[in-house]
Amino acid sequence: GFTDPDNWNCANPLTSAIGTITCRQDSNTVHSGRYSCNLVTKYVSQISSNIPGLLTTGQIPVSQTQTISGGAMIHSRPASVSGWFRYVPGGADTGSIALNLIHGDSVIGTGSFNFADTVKVWTEFSFNINYTSNSIPDTAQFIIVSSNGAGIVNTSLWIDDLAYSYFPAGIKETENKVIGVYPNPAANQFMIDNGAIHATTLNLYAVDGKIVKGYKLQDGVNTLNLTGVSAGLYMIRAFDNNGTTYTNSIVVAK
Repeated sequence: GFTDPDNWNCANPLTSAIGTITCRQDSNTVHSGRYSCNLVTKYVSQISSNIPGLLTTGQIPVSQTQTISGGAMIHSRPASVSGWFRYVPGGADTGSIALNLIHGDSVIGTGSFNFADTVKVWTEFSFNINYTSNSIPDTAQFIIVSSNGAGIVNTSLWIDDLAYSYFPAGIKETENKVIGVYPNPAANQFMIDNGAIHATTLNLYAVDGKIVKGYKLQDGVNTLNLTGVSAGLYMIRAFDNNGTTYTNSIVVAK
């Protein structure tokens, strides 16, 4: 037997009649709580094609010529999305999670993350949301697939503990001002590309908005230490002398 994930849509209602299940709750492989979601790419003999596992907050069309529409209600502007995953591709395959934030009929924010390498232990991921409008979104359309395209049979993706992160209180969001950060995830140090924006200071914020660490920046590439910073997702805010704020996020993995 199988159970569809709660409050999400998947292709099982369309494929279960022909004996194909590509999405299910998994109580045996979880990061926390009772269940994760397991997506698997399957071969469907009736159409002589592979079908990737699909999970979405939108509505899945019956016709392959249509696209996913709609999504879950939202009335805020998250800065980023994080979660935990395991990925076991059946070969040279890739999966992905993508988010479209919609206001009315327009997509005003997007972000995504690709899964490629074999990852057999729960690993955190995150991605920033890039906005093209100051509007507040009303619809959040997540699309998660075990394979991009037809994919390879038995490619498996597990997803758990998805969460939004927000701009820290008191920090003004500045559209399309991003500072380069690498590596990401980072362990003991990370680098900031400050050659073009000439920021002077940088703060590292926990998701509750508290400053964890502050740095002074020089022009060019800066190497910044993460001594005393615990593993987790952090927001980065850099400031120049003109009051412009530059943002990004970083996952610290130790």
